[in-house]
Amino acid sequence: MVKNTLPARPVGKTTKAKQRQQITTRLLEFSGLEANWDGDGADAVTEETLELAKRVAFSLIDADVNIDFCVPMRSGGVQFEFKLGGDCEMEVQPNGDIFFLSYDDAANLLSKEKLSLEQIKKHVGYPL
Repeated sequence: MVKNTLPARPVGKTTKAKQRQQITTRLLEFSGLEANWDGDGADAVTEETLELAKRVAFSLIDADVNIDFCVPMRSGGVQFEFKLGGDCEMEVQPNGDIFFLSYDDAANLLSKEKLSLEQIKKHVGYPL
């Protein structure tokens, strides 16, 4: 099986409308990933996960968060990377769970919190 590796293409700082367009395009790329897309047993990303990931991304963008990277996860989820006073991630899992993770300057995990879609704006609306 040929490995299908998607680079962790940066989304980049831009207008909210442009960033929404870039995220939508990036998530469409993930819809073409089949099971074992990494050659090491990764799960495919489902349409339901992609739709939730898009809603999460748009909530982040609406909260003035600049998403640096958007990557598929081996679990079939989607991960967004950004900065809020430090390195942060938002993970959208295939079961619908959403996790917010923050790291210190040495890349040590500081916190991992499960959030609802409604909590995202409130949670990221202040610097950590």
